[in-house]
Amino acid sequence: MTTRVHSLLRRQLKKYFGAAPDVPREWVGFLEAVNAAYQEFDADRSMLERSLDLSSQELLHANSEMRAIFRAIPDLLFRFDQDGKILDYKAGGTADLYLPPDKLLGRKIQDIPSEHVGNKFYEATQRVKESQSMASFEYALMLHGQEFYYEARLLPLLENQFIAIIRNITSRKKAEEALRESEEKYRTLIENINIGIYRTTGDPFGHFLQANPAMSKIFGYDTSEELLGIGIADLYRTTRERMVFLAEISEKGFVKERELQMKKKDGAPLVASCTAKVQYDADGKMQWIDGVMEDITERKQREEEILKTSKLESLGILAGGIAHDFNNILTAIIGNLSLARMTAEPESEVLNRLAEAEKASRRAQDLTRQLLTFSKGGAPIKKVASVTELLKDTASFVMSGSNVRCEFKISGDLWPVDIDAGQISQVIHNLVINAQQAMSQAGTIGIRAENVMVGNETGEAGLPLTDGNYIKISIQDQGAGIPEAHLDKIFDPYFTTKEKGSGLGLTTTYAIIKRHDGHIAIKSKVGAGTTFSIYLPASKETIEQRGKVVEKHVTGKGKVLLLDDEQIVRDVGGSMLLHLGYDVDFAKDGVEAIDHVKKAEESGTPFDVVIMDLTIPGGMGGKEAVQEIRKINAAVKTIASSGYSNDPIMADYKNYGFSAIVPKPYDIDELRKALYAVLAGKND
Repeated sequence: MTTRVHSLLRRQLKKYFGAAPDVPREWVGFLEAVNAAYQEFDADRSMLERSLDLSSQELLHANSEMRAIFRAIPDLLFRFDQDGKILDYKAGGTADLYLPPDKLLGRKIQDIPSEHVGNKFYEATQRVKESQSMASFEYALMLHGQEFYYEARLLPLLENQFIAIIRNITSRKKAEEALRESEEKYRTLIENINIGIYRTTGDPFGHFLQANPAMSKIFGYDTSEELLGIGIADLYRTTRERMVFLAEISEKGFVKERELQMKKKDGAPLVASCTAKVQYDADGKMQWIDGVMEDITERKQREEEILKTSKLESLGILAGGIAHDFNNILTAIIGNLSLARMTAEPESEVLNRLAEAEKASRRAQDLTRQLLTFSKGGAPIKKVASVTELLKDTASFVMSGSNVRCEFKISGDLWPVDIDAGQISQVIHNLVINAQQAMSQAGTIGIRAENVMVGNETGEAGLPLTDGNYIKISIQDQGAGIPEAHLDKIFDPYFTTKEKGSGLGLTTTYAIIKRHDGHIAIKSKVGAGTTFSIYLPASKETIEQRGKVVEKHVTGKGKVLLLDDEQIVRDVGGSMLLHLGYDVDFAKDGVEAIDHVKKAEESGTPFDVVIMDLTIPGGMGGKEAVQEIRKINAAVKTIASSGYSNDPIMADYKNYGFSAIVPKPYDIDELRKALYAVLAGKND
């Protein structure tokens, strides 16, 4: 044989052929094949031994790693049989064990915890036996006086054996509970807050993705679900308003306290303040818009009321000065006209002309009275009164000779009010005239007066008034109505849609009502007429009943000092006083008047009456001079006179030391009555 003989084959050859075997030639091929088989066997065995050695090492290493991992797992592990008897267990500590470690083995796992938990283990074991797959459940257990939460996972292990892995999930459950409580608080806050919170798409038409109940309430919808079905563009008053908002928020990524002109479900106008922010995706594209919205309609109305009041106060400063000067001129005109009428022949053409001139002057006087109403001197002279007769008398007088009639509906138990009857009569006059002019043909003006409560739970809401009792006067016409574009301007000074209107009627009306701590509102629809509603605070006092005073004709007797800075007023006033039979002296200011009073006292011919202009530009007026004059002559009668007919002193003249008043412009009859009042002692 030419190759190396395997040791096993050599031993066999030696056994049969001796120490130096002589192998027959015909066996050589066979023996070489056997020798090769032995060689291959050795090679395979060597490889197998190396593989077994390597596998054992890897298995030992893997087992070592598994034991390390097993020991490191904090969970409880139980191995048990099909009856639930615990065969083995692993516990990192005893904190989560229901029984001491030495009492666990041999016990059934379903018998260890409470009955409720034990039933869960039993049912889960049955499910695993049937499905040969994992089953899991959670349970709570009282340990050491505290409640803990656990998660159990049961798996099939060997035939009729199972393993239970039990994990303490108390921290997780507490975290979940805290999260639920936080979410509930957040949800409660969102649902109960009075500010609308929303999420919308950012496309032009737009729709809501989320909205809280307050958002629905703002727009007048019953539920959030109803609002979610509404297109956002439909909530804007105009399409342009929506597009401007989208352009702004797209450019900046946010808006802050942006005022939006919107509308409610019923079409009522809504002014909303919106703060919103765009949320973008990873590519920088708009995903949605998150925002908050507040209804500021009432706040804007209050701001507009304040602005209107400010306008009126500014205009009043100018108007008051103009009216004062104009009243001085009218005093001269009306005074001279009254003197001229007394000298004219009865039923003569001259007398008629004088009467017409005086009528025109009185119309001019009405204009100055309107200006003074909202000037800084326009405080009303209030008295407790009923508006019932005032409404009927004023409206009937205005409608005299008209084809329009008034229909009254006045509550029989109407509360009394603190009013300046003259000013409120002017308000009714203005509104009834407006109603009459709004109706081109015959019709009816509805005048209603009733008691109302403002605020509280049962009263009228949404009015810029303090809570309390009010009377409400409504004047409704059947005219063409007022266009919506004009409604915000009708109380502005000099705004009018009439060809011959002055634009002061409603402005004056507004100012009078404000000075009475009331409110005036308007509702109008083109083609359906207009209704003005006036709210005046009810008075807690009762109406004083007074009898009529019968005046007697005054015979001129006495000495009168006339204080006025205007020469034309001194001239006409002096003429009227002389005509009435009085002795007259004049003063241009308070200093000169005091000097005249002193000299008259010293001479033994004191003044009986001093008529004093309250306002002397650049000098001492009647307000300052009256006290000094009273010190000199305590018996002298003083009459306050002013072109500011609504000056606070005119409303409360006695507290300023005066005996009576005679507002400018005045004629000879009005001057006569004032003199009679003081000389007869009626006003002292």
